[in-house]
Parts: sequence; structure tokens; C-alpha cells
Amino acid sequence: MKAVIVEIKGTYAAVLSDDGCITRVANNNYAIGQVIEMKEKSAKNARRKIIAIATSATAVFALFSIGAWAYFTPYYYVSLDVNPSIEYSVNRFERVIGTTAVNDDGAAILENLNVQNESIDEAINDTINQIATEGYFPTTEEGGIVIATSCSNDGDADRLALKIQERAQDCLNEAGIKAQIQTVTVARERVLEAKELGVTPGKLNLVEKLRDSSADPNSIVIKDWLDKPVKDIMKAIKANDSINNNNKSDNANDSNSATPGSSNKSTNANASNSATPGSSNKSDNASDSNSTTPGSSNKSINSNDSNTPSPSNSGNKSDSSKSGFSSNGSKSNN
Repeated sequence: MKAVIVEIKGTYAAVLSDDGCITRVANNNYAIGQVIEMKEKSAKNARRKIIAIATSATAVFALFSIGAWAYFTPYYYVSLDVNPSIEYSVNRFERVIGTTAVNDDGAAILENLNVQNESIDEAINDTINQIATEGYFPTTEEGGIVIATSCSNDGDADRLALKIQERAQDCLNEAGIKAQIQTVTVARERVLEAKELGVTPGKLNLVEKLRDSSADPNSIVIKDWLDKPVKDIMKAIKANDSINNNNKSDNANDSNSATPGSSNKSTNANASNSATPGSSNKSDNASDSNSTTPGSSNKSINSNDSNTPSPSNSGNKSDSSKSGFSSNGSKSNN
């Protein structure tokens, strides 16, 4: 029979057996939380010894010391949903100290499953195998598993969630089961809220995720979906996500192909580059300025006229000069 070490005192250890009895055994370098195998005869003898010394207050105190208290006190909350929904009470040694069926399918699984005192990752492994044996995983489509963890220490909750997820994935791979696994860590308040609705916090979170993914959240009635298998909820979420992604893609294409005002801006920019208002006139004026600047042509002509004999001036001077020589000549004749 299996037994768990719950207390160590020197050369002796107190163990909790499968039948719920606490017995004393020799300490073979055990550790608190360790699972050992006990022969039925050894267990009976140990019980006789423990009963014999139970009248001693010191012995009673030793058995129910801090170590034993720690073992029997829940430290983690863990839940698993497929359609069977099961909750596990787990101590700080990560040993299962209690299980609860959340729905009828979960109760059917626990009828053929005993994970008491197992490590939680081993318990999850055995639970998944039992659920598969009962035929809850589909063979023609992908199944779904939701695992939730809760603890007063968020870091411990996250670490345990990752550990369980890895073990669950290994279990699925070994069994050849195709299923999506989602893990979530939740606060204690969330656990209590889910209990009021008769579900696990993992499943409640999944249904709320479905509502948030819908184009019309008001169309999703939470209570109507809480009894559905995990695979159906996951399938609906995927469908909503696909629709949302297509809508985003269409909007992005519309934005890139015809941005309001972009065509006009481009046309105006081209017009500005090809014909800036006033630029043509300025160019023409510049050409006119270079070819015929007002007054420049007259100045050139006048300059040329200054160099060319003027009919009124040069002609008269030449004629006058000739008359003078004639005059002198005539005088010479006289």
C-alpha cells in the first residue's frame, strides 16, 4: 500500500497511508511529502505501535506537529476541464490531498480514479488517461483542455501551471491525442466566483474569452456556454478570431488603396512641380529682360548713332570745311 511521509522525528517518521491512518515507521532518510510503499503486515504492526503510544501527549503532539499540519493544509488549487470538470486540493509539497467532481462527467471519472497523495502532475497525467479511456476526446477533430491554478503566491501558481502543462502535453503526445491545452492562473476571488456558478475558474475564463471575441458580446449568454465541452468553446473562439482578423485585413487594404485626400494631394503636388503659379510668367519676363530690356535697345542704338556720323552734324561740318577752302581758293584767285 502507498503511504506519504508527513513528519520526521529523528530515527522515526510518521506516514499517512491510503486508508487514512497515520503510522510510525523507521526513517530511511525519508523527506516530508515522499511517497513510499508499505507492506500490509508492516502497516498493521506499525498501527499497533502507534496506538500503544498514542496515550502519550508527547507522541500525539509529535504526530500532529507542524510538518503534519503543512501536509494536510491545502496550498494550491488546481482544476481541469475537458467536459469532465475536476478540482484538486494540493498541499505545499505538490501532493493531492483531495479531489472534487464539478459536474456529472467529472464524478464518473473519479469513480474509477484515485489520485490521493500523488504529485499533482502525476495526478493530471492519470486523469487525462482516464478521460481518454472514457472516450471524451474526439478522434475526428482537435480536443481541448483547460487547466487553472491558484495560490496565495502568484509565482508558485505560475510555476506549477507551467509544470502541469508540460506534463499534460507529454501525456497527450504519448497517447497520440490531438488536443489544445490552455493554462491560466487565477486569484482566490476568481475561484470563489466560479464556485458560485457551479464551474471551474478555468472554464469561466474561457467562456468570457468567447464573449469578448464576439462581434456582438451581448449575444453570448455565459450560463448557456458553461455546460458545453471545452472543445466547442475553443472552436467558437477560433471562428470569431478568424472573422475579426479578416475584417482588420479588409480595413487595412481600404486604408492603403484610397486614403482620403491622398489623390488630390498627389495631383496638386504634380501641378505645383510642373506649373507653379507665376513661374512661367517669371521665366518669360526673364527672357524678355535678357532679350529686350526696356531702354537697353535705345541705348545701344544711340551708342551706335554716336559712333556713326550724324546727318545734321557731320554733314554740315564737312560741307563747311569744303566752303572754306573754296573761299580761300577764290581769294587766292582774286
